[in-house]
Amino acid sequence: MKQGWEIKKLGEVCMLYQPKTISGEMLEEDGKYLVYGANGVIGRYSQYNHEESEVLLTCRGATCGSINISEPFSWINGNAMVVKPIDANNILPQYLKYYLLSVDWNEVITGAAQPQITRQSLSPLHIIIPPLPEQEKIVAELDCLSGIIEKKKQQLKELDSLAQSIFYEMFGNPIDNEKGWEVKRLEELCDIINGFAFPSSDFAECNPIKVIKITNVGVNEFISDDSSLPKEYNNMEGCKVHTGDIVIALTRTIILTGVKRAIVPNEYNESLVNQRVAAILANDRIVSRRFIYSFLGTDFVRQYILQKATALMQPNLSIRDLRDMPTVYPPLALQQEFASKIDVIEKQKELIKQSIAETETLFNSRMDFYFNLL
Repeated sequence: MKQGWEIKKLGEVCMLYQPKTISGEMLEEDGKYLVYGANGVIGRYSQYNHEESEVLLTCRGATCGSINISEPFSWINGNAMVVKPIDANNILPQYLKYYLLSVDWNEVITGAAQPQITRQSLSPLHIIIPPLPEQEKIVAELDCLSGIIEKKKQQLKELDSLAQSIFYEMFGNPIDNEKGWEVKRLEELCDIINGFAFPSSDFAECNPIKVIKITNVGVNEFISDDSSLPKEYNNMEGCKVHTGDIVIALTRTIILTGVKRAIVPNEYNESLVNQRVAAILANDRIVSRRFIYSFLGTDFVRQYILQKATALMQPNLSIRDLRDMPTVYPPLALQQEFASKIDVIEKQKELIKQSIAETETLFNSRMDFYFNLL
């Protein structure tokens, strides 16, 4: 430990509290202030309950331990715990954020059925506190690396936007179908697989069979984790997917940034699909999977899901409505021409993803250097 560095309990140097929660029905589409829930922004509201930017810790559910930073003048709900330095001259909020990102939350989370982090379990955590000039140097270095990562992720989003714009240019907007394409039900073009309700008690890192859960399906992003199933499930061909197949979330299918759908990556080849996730297996003889994937990202699909949703604040999609989804069907040759253009974009994305992985490795190494001293 360097001279001048201190070790304190988190509860000694930070206020730990869960603010008042407003219900989903109270959110306002044109509200002036952002509302933060367990996993970041969930909507807007006409009032705020925090003037300053705050460090937020997800304290309930599957994403326990996730860290967010709120914008100034925002409403923070009680399923996020505020971790606020008592003395701003002792701990920088950004330093606190990076410290919390380094914590192994498995040692803090309680509750098997519903994981949670409480003030009682959080307060005894030890935090290393360097002098402020050292904190500033650490934050500057980690901010630089995380900034590089974010810029590269933004490049990925721009390439995704380019792919979607090519779709509209070649096929038009499916909402009005101005090009007059034939329309088919999605299940006429693809096999639709409904996920199976695997017992959560069977999930473990040491198991050999990968499983795709709803938390793995982001907006145009596959989010890998370590959840796997025992080999006894290997014969469940009815819910098995392969590299390149499409998966879509059936619960909360739409969030603020778009439709939650993703492509199955190589490491999830022959994985199994869990409940509330559907797999879309394109019949390559009649339709391009690249075309179907881009179609699922259109405003038409977003509107279709919202029309079918039973709850506006959590738009869900039934497997029947997914199968019945009206799908424009241009000539296969034109779809394949589109797929060739997207293949070029995907190759560029792979290079960027490789660069992101390398930078993340360096970032994690520096995090370990600064925070793994206890």
